Amino acid sequence: MADMKWEEVDIADETVTEEDAHEIESGGKIPIGLYLCEIWESKPKELKLKKLSVFGVELTHKVSKVLEINNRPPSDEEKKVLVGKKMTNEIPFPYDGEEDWSIRRRKNIALKIGIIHPGQAINKSMWQKDILGRFVIVRVVDSSYRRKDKQTGQETGPTINATKIGFFDGYESAGDKNKVVDKAEGWEDI
Repeated sequence: MADMKWEEVDIADETVTEEDAHEIESGGKIPIGLYLCEIWESKPKELKLKKLSVFGVELTHKVSKVLEINNRPPSDEEKKVLVGKKMTNEIPFPYDGEEDWSIRRRKNIALKIGIIHPGQAINKSMWQKDILGRFVIVRVVDSSYRRKDKQTGQETGPTINATKIGFFDGYESAGDKNKVVDKAEGWEDI
């Protein structure tokens, strides 16, 4: 390739938002822990399961308070970096042949977030509108893995460090979120 001059290069301007800077500073990954989160966005999405595509919802959670990191109280620096970060979780809606565990998971999430109470039916409006602005405690767990060779099935390469919202234990009711916040603030005194 021949040497180029800046006069020969044409690139588009790229804006870096405050949110971009916050995301970059925190490394893009939310550590294992407990977080008080606000349901920030809910959007319908086609979800790819192992053998089929189904319709579901993608929830975006915004961290309001860091309650715990790796079974310990968070430092002030960790709080600064993590508050405001967002994470997503996908929840399939009912589909033909759905397993009982999937149904229980969806109902559990709806109950923990508080969009449904026993005896009520879950409907589209609950996932679309009623869920927005609600608070829930989110448990982030380790989901590290190694890639598998498609032909041999053996794990190869380095471990990919990753975290995600717990599949079955990912949500706890925030109840009165002010009580949750007070409890978390008291941890620094221990």
